[in-house]
Amino acid sequence: MKGKAIFALPDGNEVWAVLAAMDEGDGAVFLPQERDMAPDVRTSTGYAEIKTPKSIRKVADRLKHASEQLAEYGNPDGDVYLSLLRFKFEEQAAIDVAQRFVDDGTIKSIRVIHGDGAVETLKKMDVGLGS
Repeated sequence: MKGKAIFALPDGNEVWAVLAAMDEGDGAVFLPQERDMAPDVRTSTGYAEIKTPKSIRKVADRLKHASEQLAEYGNPDGDVYLSLLRFKFEEQAAIDVAQRFVDDGTIKSIRVIHGDGAVETLKKMDVGLGS
């Protein structure tokens, strides 16, 4: 901000999160940030945003910002990576928050990278009301 160029400076956790969650054959290019709303990376399937919150209090804010960034670039269904590599506790609470963003349609799907490196894709829950 303040007239300075903003660049994506992915740390090792962010790079690892994207690589771990990508499908075989996908490519990724980390993008220079010309403005605050630019997504972090362009993959073979479009733009993607990586969020690596350090606390549960930041998860909802980061995911909201990710959806706004992707919408700004005309790719509202772009990939969102939620890395929990910096979390020490409350992984399930973070997943619950992320699932709400998917269930309400704010984000189409979220690839969660767990602290142990496992990758899980959150998609809209089918909450049928029964017949």
